[in-house]
Amino acid sequence: GGRRTSLFARGGCPTADGGWDERPDGPGQRKFDVQVSQLPPALRTAPPALEGAEVGFVMRVQDAAIGTYAAAFLAPPTPRELVHRGRFQEAARTLVEKQDQFGRGRDRVRSDANAAAARQWATAANELYKAVGQADLNGDAAGKEAAKAAVERHWRSQGAAAQLVVDRVVADTGLAEATDLLAACKHEVAERTQARLDRAADAGRPRLKEAAGDAWAVARDSWASAEEARRSLPPPPPARATHTRALADRAARMAEAVK
Repeated sequence: GGRRTSLFARGGCPTADGGWDERPDGPGQRKFDVQVSQLPPALRTAPPALEGAEVGFVMRVQDAAIGTYAAAFLAPPTPRELVHRGRFQEAARTLVEKQDQFGRGRDRVRSDANAAAARQWATAANELYKAVGQADLNGDAAGKEAAKAAVERHWRSQGAAAQLVVDRVVADTGLAEATDLLAACKHEVAERTQARLDRAADAGRPRLKEAAGDAWAVARDSWASAEEARRSLPPPPPARATHTRALADRAARMAEAVK
């Protein structure tokens, strides 16, 4: 029981708007809410795999997952910012690294042996969090501190198993985001190559036409990979889904038109 105070929950709807977030409104609150709004839907709710678990445990795992995602995609300069600034090679290199990072996490989760280890660790962790809550209910301050220390030892002593639980929450989401942003990067490269083709004199058109055709084919295939990576996740916000679909359709059309 108890109110959730995870990173997502702290960005809740203020009381003035019908929510429960009682913090005073202000620039800091608005900045925080903007940051929270950048999280994908899969990270804004309690992990389904931990349904029924102790609130403190769920919060800790969710905050760790959000921290992993934020470090990958929200720390400046973000991959999206690199694309916007035309630093395509750097953006692509960074995003491929993120794909590898989250892909390894997904592979760890899919291992049967690892899945069993993660379940065992999570079960033990949940019992330790229960002990913290029980000591709190009993007014046993010393017992609560001892239980909290046991929780911290459990997280530190079995870091690999703890990482598996976090991977289960964030790996698919992180891989999908990296793949989606890489597609956006490749699409922007194709648009700029097409713009150079459209402005080119006759002498330079054959070379640029080949380059544009190749760039559009890469963009088309990248959007297909992004769609596949998102398949198991909750749908993105409607505006983003519509925009992404429009870009993917344009890349497919242009890949056929510029041959």
